[in-house]
Formats: sequence, C-alpha cells, structure tokens
Amino acid sequence: QAQVTVTPTDVQGDSDGISFATEKNNGSTAPAFNTNGQDLRIYAKGTITISSTVGNMTSIVFNISTQGKKRLAPITADNGSIATQSVGDAVVTWTGDAAEVTFTVGDKANYGSDGDSKAGQLCFTSFVVSFDGSTPGPGPGPGPDPEEIDWTSSAEAPLTVAQALEKAGKLAEGADSGKDVYVKGKISHIDEVYLEKGNATYYISDDGTTTNQFYVFRGKSLKGENFTAEDEIKEGDEVIVVGVIKNYNGTLEFTTGNKLYSLNGDTGGDTPGPGPEPGDAKGTGTLQDPYNAVAANNIASALASGQQSEQAYYIKGKVVSIATDKNGNPQNYDFQTYGNASFYISDDGTSTNQFYVFRALYLGNKKWEDGAGDILKVGDEVVVYAKLTNYQGTTPETVAGKEGQDHGYLYSLNGKTDGGDTPQPQYTEYTTIAAVKDAVTADKVNVVFKANNLLVTYVYGSNVYVYDGTDGLLLYGKNEGIKAGDKITADVKGQLYLYNGLTEIAVSAYENLTVNSSGNEVTAQSATIADVSNNFKNFENELVTIVDLTPAAEAWDSFRCATFTDDSDNEIVVCDNFKTCAAVTLNTEDAYTVTGFMAVRATADGTEYRLYPRTAEDLDNGETPQPYEFTGDGTFENPYTVEDIQHKNAESTKEALESDVWVKAYIVGYINGSPLSETTAMFSADAPEGKEVTVSNILVADAASASSIADVIPIALPTNSVARANLNLKDNPDMLGQLVWLNGDIFKYMGVPGLKEVKEYSVDGSGIVTAINEVKTIAAQGTIYTIAGQRINHINHAGIYVVGGKKVVVK
Repeated sequence: QAQVTVTPTDVQGDSDGISFATEKNNGSTAPAFNTNGQDLRIYAKGTITISSTVGNMTSIVFNISTQGKKRLAPITADNGSIATQSVGDAVVTWTGDAAEVTFTVGDKANYGSDGDSKAGQLCFTSFVVSFDGSTPGPGPGPGPDPEEIDWTSSAEAPLTVAQALEKAGKLAEGADSGKDVYVKGKISHIDEVYLEKGNATYYISDDGTTTNQFYVFRGKSLKGENFTAEDEIKEGDEVIVVGVIKNYNGTLEFTTGNKLYSLNGDTGGDTPGPGPEPGDAKGTGTLQDPYNAVAANNIASALASGQQSEQAYYIKGKVVSIATDKNGNPQNYDFQTYGNASFYISDDGTSTNQFYVFRALYLGNKKWEDGAGDILKVGDEVVVYAKLTNYQGTTPETVAGKEGQDHGYLYSLNGKTDGGDTPQPQYTEYTTIAAVKDAVTADKVNVVFKANNLLVTYVYGSNVYVYDGTDGLLLYGKNEGIKAGDKITADVKGQLYLYNGLTEIAVSAYENLTVNSSGNEVTAQSATIADVSNNFKNFENELVTIVDLTPAAEAWDSFRCATFTDDSDNEIVVCDNFKTCAAVTLNTEDAYTVTGFMAVRATADGTEYRLYPRTAEDLDNGETPQPYEFTGDGTFENPYTVEDIQHKNAESTKEALESDVWVKAYIVGYINGSPLSETTAMFSADAPEGKEVTVSNILVADAASASSIADVIPIALPTNSVARANLNLKDNPDMLGQLVWLNGDIFKYMGVPGLKEVKEYSVDGSGIVTAINEVKTIAAQGTIYTIAGQRINHINHAGIYVVGGKKVVVK
C-alpha cells in the first residue's frame, strides 16, 4: 500500500505496520500527553517517534487541529527534512527515507520569527504516512451532502458512538447533520462544567474509555436546562446526547445547542418520541411575512457554492446559540473592527432545523457596542434582514453585514427596532383548565391563564402541578416558592403547547400571585387503566390512584420505569420521574396500589400512558410503614444515623434541607456514575475494569458490612477539601470500613437524600479535622496549639494544629 492514515485512537499501537510513541520533554516543565479522541497534543520539548515495519517512509504529513494551529511550534526531525511552516499552517510535512523518525516540538509557538511568549505544541487530528514518495494532502476532501448521510435515530434507538463517528466522518468541513441526532455512550473525559454559562464540554465513547471518543461541545443538561453543579456529570456516566452533529474545521462534534436527553436513565421528564421530522418552510421573506429558519435554509442551500441571493430577505426565529470563544464570550463581537455577531436561530429555539446567521450587525444596521454580550441571549426572538449564501457549498447562512450596505443586520430584537418600538405580544386569555386543554396544540401560543384559588398538588423543581377541582395542569419553568397544598390566585403568563403529547404552560411569570391558603389536603382520584386509556384528558396531569397493579419485573429499567398490569392484562408504565423510588425493590407477587400524576408518551408502537409517583409510599403493596423515630439530632454529640438521613424529605439539589449537621457512619464504598443505583454503587475501594475510583464522593452506612443501596447514603466530598483528600477511596483505600463523623448539609444528592458541602470530619469522635486555606484568618478563631500540644501565637507553616479546640489542617 502507498499510504497509511493514523488517528489518535491508534495511540501507542500499530496501524497497518505504522506505530508511534511519545515522550515527555527534557524535564523543564512536564507536558501533558492528551488523548481526547479528536487530537493528540504534544507540548513544548516533547517528542513523537514514528516507526514502520512495512518499508521505509518517504513522507509524513501531520493534519493540525483547529486549536493546534494557534500554538503550532517549529517542529524538527532527527532525519529527513520538514517543509517551512507558517503561522496557521494546517499541515506539517516531513520528507525523507527512513524506517523511523523522531520529531521534537519547539518550546515557543511559531507566531513570528522570534517565537511567541506562549508555549508551543504539536496538536494533530491524524498523520498520513507515504512509502512511494507521494505527499498526501492535508486530509480528506469534501464528503457527501449531509442529506445523503442516514442520520436516522431516536431516543429509543440512538446511534452508538462508533456509528456517530462513522457518519460524521463523511461530513465536509463546516457541514452538519441538519437535524437533531441521538447518540448513546459513556462519558470518557470532561473538559469543563462551566457553571457561569450552565454548559459542559466533554467526550463520550461506547465503552467509557478514551478510545474512539466523540466531542460534545458546550452542551446543556437534561431538558436543555443549565448545569448547576460540577458533579452533575461524571466520567463513567451513561448518557444519551441529542443535538446537531458538525464537522467544525476537522473536529467532529455535537455543536452548541445540544443537550442531555438522559443521564444514567434519568430524562428529567423529557420524553420525546422518535427523532424530529424536517420542519415546514414558512414565510415569503418580507417584513410582513418573514422566512422561518427552514425556509432560509432551503433558499440558501439551493444556491451554487459561494453564490449570494440577489436580494435581501427578512428571517425570523429564536436564538439557539451564540458563537463564543473558549472563555464563553461572544466570539464575533469584534467591536473595534467589525462590530458583528454570529448565532443560530430556529422556530422554537432548539437546535432542530436551525439556521446560521453569520456576522450580523446590530439594530439599525449599526455596529454592536461594547457590552453587547448582555444584549443578545439564547431564547431571544429576532428578525434578521440579510442576503443569503451557500458558503463553500456546505453551509447555508446569511451574508456578513458591513457598514455602508443595506443588509446583514438585526431588524428587531424581542420586538424592539432601532426606533425603540417594543410591541407587546398578544396573549390569549383562559379562565379554566378545561378551556386550556381544548385549545392546546403542538404550536406554542402566548396565553394568560387566570388561576383563581387553584390547588397546588405537587411541586418538583420547576414542575408545578395544579388542580381546579375538575382538571389538572402542569406549569413548567418557575415555582416562586409555591408548595403543595397551597391555593393560589395569579395571572399565569407563558406559552401553551403540547410537550411530547402532554399539555403544559411554560411559565414566564406569575403576575399578581397570591397564596390564599396553605396546608390544604391533596387527594388523588380513583381510576383504572381502562378509564385512562378511554379518556386520558379527564386524568391528564392529575393525581390518580390505580389499585391491584402487578409489576412485571423486580427492577426498574435503565430509564427508571417499570410496566405494571391489572387483572385484565392492561398495561401502564410507572416511572420514577421525581427520583424518589430508586431504592424500591418491586415484588412481582404483590398487588400494588399506585398513586401518581398521569402523563403520556408517544412511542413507535402507539400511545404509552404513564404514572409518576411522588414518593416511595405511593407504591403501596400493603406493608404499612410505622412512623419513623429519629435516632440522632444532628449534633456532634448525638449525630444522625444513615437511616435518619434516609427519612429526611430532601427534595432540592440546590437548597439545603438542613445545614451544619453531623452524621456518624461507616465508609462502605462510592458511586461510579449517577444517580445512586445498583449498577453505580461500588461496595469496595476498587475500580471497575477500565475505570478509576471516583474521588468526589463516598457511600456510608450504619453497618460496615452494608452491600445494598437501600442501606447507604451518598456523601459529596468538595473539590480541594481536606475531606476529599483524606476520605476518598482512590487515595485512601484503607478508609473502607472506617467509622467516621461527617459534618455537612442535607440535600437531594445522586437522586436520594445525602450530604454535601462536607468539609469537617472525625475518625475518633473527638478531634475534628477541617481545612483552613487562609493562614491570616486563623488566629481569630481561638487559642492555637501545635499537634504536639505547644501553644503558639501565630501559624507560619502548613501542618496540623488545634485551634479553639478543633483540629485543623493549614494548607
């Protein structure tokens, strides 16, 4: 064969007779050797040796990654020669005649003749070896059009990572799938969870290793919501990601606008059917009747490569995502030079059927001013006036706006034009839930629901269930401190639509909210599966009790659902949508009375009716639990037990149920993934094959011999805390079975009540270990002694001390 292409997945291995190995630098600053599935990065003074067992190599071409172009260092070889490099090179080419060659990376980026202050690197997506003297080009040519690639997928039948890589590999640079794609895998590496922007960048693979990974760029959490905690995802988590797949300058990725459909089986209530169908083109391109994103895509795609439309059009949509740099700042707000912004729009603000607005100017055809990043936001409704083009034949988009031309700018932003006009949206008014249900369609409509003394039946995060005595309704997006049992009066403003077949108002505001009374009784109405099947709307979003149901299996499936049947073999699916029943083991010999909220899901086989129980007690098989008596009170002298914490009604992952409490328990393992389940719970200090022991949490129980999730609670060990350093089982395997006292706050954690913010602990019940980072503040906390008992006035060194009667660690 004349050529062999080697990708990062061939790390340290052999690919058709070609192998390579890397070494760190000469000791000045040890560089990282990263394998993230898309590129290899060899830092300053590092080396890579490429060897052939199938004949002498005559040329080697490194295809430099997008990020690699920014810091490409001068590369030298121990034999042969390397073509002259310039700033922004896409390739590095070696020619010679050798069975082995070693390349060394320069210590400065090749920004200029004298080098740059930034450290250099060699970061490549692949290299191509030739044996016959021919020199390969910088990579594959344009692939097929996206529509020629079969992107068929759904939540029920997602692609594997291998399939996603194979299909994405056919995309030309800049091209994307043109539709949402579902891909299932395990998180293999996390670059960052960026809480300020609520997104995460990470990699997934089929087996959870760093081999054959796929890049997920700035994705959102379940239901497209923001990430709120760094440990919300972990390496080893099984996920289904949904979004648009793109070849971004050679990097195959889920582009911005993607989200988690499921996390270890949890969908967060997101229950879409099969993958999205192509949307309908709408509009005529005029101000009175703008094109939608689908129509704009169609018009631009029909143009020849590089051709522009003869006229400019008005295009309307909601902002899906805004082009940003690695720091999360709008990338194309170039205030000094261009003053423009790039972003995607679609009909509903999701990445489905989105259209690219490239470098548009601001309102009034003016430059964006400094601080414009606060002006344009995801979800904003915009009208853009621009010509269309088919960039390089692969990307339909708008023509960039320039000063002096009359197109390529925002005509309106949330109804506001340069003239300051801010037309108010029109709202349709409803006074009963029945009228809301009669009016609902798949299209989002602005509504005001005038709730009058409405009973709140359940609150879970942003989900508020209400009942007017006849019908139930789901209000999603805000809860304003409303609690189950409240009766409220309010003008509920939002958008009414069918969310996967379920009536919902996405609430933007509770205007004139009044809580008329609290503590009102919430009761369920009786029904049968046949009742629900014959007239679902009568029970939709209502609390319902169905008797004499038998589970088909003892365990919940990967989506935390289980099928139940009645005496007539009618089926209903019970799902732990509110994450309260994971520890319940179902008995297939028992008849259950199940209480929950009625929901529906469209599947390939038809309509699936579902019940969402609120708590484990909503799954009643006749075993009536006795009122629980707490053993401890949460003080150090009388700490809570694990069983005490399990009986705490912790429902929030953001607000502590109780703070600064002590728990006394044995360390029995850790969680590899999330949430807590029989598959994620590790009752040892060992790692599963191909993984590492998780350091961010431990499992504790009232008995050192515990080996069931029914007997444990999870404990979060904060980043950089002494608790994490000294208690995690990866670095401290001897802590397995150790009795400890732990101080923290009670939250819902890993789907169950647990402890977070643990910074203090004790292993003997007397001395307390804590962590103080600021030496200058420690003296104010009390008398100071060394660990040997010597009293001192000041702490000048790191170590262990006793301050105010507490043992502390100064770092």
